[in-house]
Amino acid sequence: MPTIVLCLLCSNTQSKEEKFFIHNHLAFTVRYHRDLLTESARIVGFEVKPFSVKHEYEGKWEEKTRLTTCDPHAKHTVVNSNTPQEVEEGKEIIFTYDVEFQESDVKWASRWDAYLLMNDDQIHWFSIVNSLMIVLFLSGMV
Repeated sequence: MPTIVLCLLCSNTQSKEEKFFIHNHLAFTVRYHRDLLTESARIVGFEVKPFSVKHEYEGKWEEKTRLTTCDPHAKHTVVNSNTPQEVEEGKEIIFTYDVEFQESDVKWASRWDAYLLMNDDQIHWFSIVNSLMIVLFLSGMV
């Protein structure tokens, strides 16, 4: 069995003994826009939320075992990290994910507007002047 190295994401240092927790559940939200003219849909955005969940199940672990903490058939999805998964030697960690599709009003052509539009009119004059001074200095040296 290969050894898996995990990244520890958060720790609790309230006591003298450090405890480490891991984000072992991802909640994906995929946003799509339905085009009424072509009757097709395109993905226009997504969001990923990490959670630390100590998953539980009944009985012995098998291929078709259902988790009691995260079961899509029972409409039980993870919405917070009330019971975080502590990393301990020899303990099992179960990795899971949820995928939710949401219809969006954002059209395909404007999907990047949230990232590209500048809401503030702040221009970084210091950076511009600094770059120009460096160019002039290096040109003078040559």
